[in-house]
Amino acid sequence: MKCLAIGVVVVTALAGCGQKMDDSRAEAHQNWNRIRAEAVCAQAVESLRIGQLELAGKQAREALTLDEDYDDARIVLAKTYIERGQYVSAAIELRHVLRRQMDSADALYLLAAADEKAGNLPEALAGYLSAYKLDEGNFHAVLAASEVLAAMDRPREARDYLSAHLDRADGDPSAHELGGRLAMLDDDYAAAADHYELACQVDPGNPAYIEALAIAQVFGGRTGEAIPVLLRRSEMSQEPAPKWVYTMLGDCCMAVGELDTAHDAYHRACELAPADPAAWVDAAKALLAMRRLPQAVDAAAKALSLAEDRLDASLVMGYALLLGGQVDRAVDVLERAARLAGQDETLLYVLGQAHEAAGQDREARQCYSAAAELNPDNPLGAALLADVSAGAARPRN
Repeated sequence: MKCLAIGVVVVTALAGCGQKMDDSRAEAHQNWNRIRAEAVCAQAVESLRIGQLELAGKQAREALTLDEDYDDARIVLAKTYIERGQYVSAAIELRHVLRRQMDSADALYLLAAADEKAGNLPEALAGYLSAYKLDEGNFHAVLAASEVLAAMDRPREARDYLSAHLDRADGDPSAHELGGRLAMLDDDYAAAADHYELACQVDPGNPAYIEALAIAQVFGGRTGEAIPVLLRRSEMSQEPAPKWVYTMLGDCCMAVGELDTAHDAYHRACELAPADPAAWVDAAKALLAMRRLPQAVDAAAKALSLAEDRLDASLVMGYALLLGGQVDRAVDVLERAARLAGQDETLLYVLGQAHEAAGQDREARQCYSAAAELNPDNPLGAALLADVSAGAARPRN
């Protein structure tokens, strides 16, 4: 009996050892699969970094077949789905992670990004706020929450939330760029310019920041300050400035009387967009202000060749011809414009002056009277009408 009892004990012990060996083998197999999953996931991360989305997704799924509980692989897979516009699929993977790790700031942030891109803004906002509470080192969550608030037509809240966390921006110029955009939405151009100025200080070579600073300054009436900013942008040879930069530069220079610089800017705009009649009109205006009358006529004529009904081009051309003593030609140009454009107060005044210079007082009075009817409060009409009437009453030599 004693031997039998000992045998039972030995068999039981051996059975326990067998179970432990099976558990050890299973654990070792699981650890080996996790190691392999980590290696494959690392490849997926690199594929994602260089933009190979399909390969990255394939590698992430391969990692999950090795270890379905490897959440890092699910997050990589979710990122590929977001990049490819598959927001529902991304949300499924991320919610799977959150069921296992409720406090995963990365998963919350990415789920919020998927919601934002899918148009689920309230859910996105809640997700970004929660992600930031879990990881205050992720300033992108602050930026994203501010962007969503602005998209929800709550720009004041967006500005307040961003401002409350700007001390954590750690020199991130995108924070000031966003602050500038939010201020522009709120028509606070001075604050916008201040934000863009800070962004330019941190990243002085970023053309988008320079352009935004100039726009904020112009909208805020700080035309003179915008000129050197626009000049700096125009001189960045590594990324040529768009046409509107030169147009805005020309407008600012015209406003402060820097006619040579204005002309150069408008001329550059014409080179960039030779088929744009507005660019040629701008150039003609600058040339007219500089009293370079033949060149002004030529530029206006170029605009009219591109768009014959451009009233502003006809006005510049007609006035330049009038100042240059080509009265009959001025009358022809302006009368043609009147036939195309109809009643226009400025056109009628200039045409009246052309008729008066040609000795056609009756036609001049008709133009001044018609202009005065369009705008009775403009004293110019009455003055010109009185002047031409007085001139008609005087005997001509």
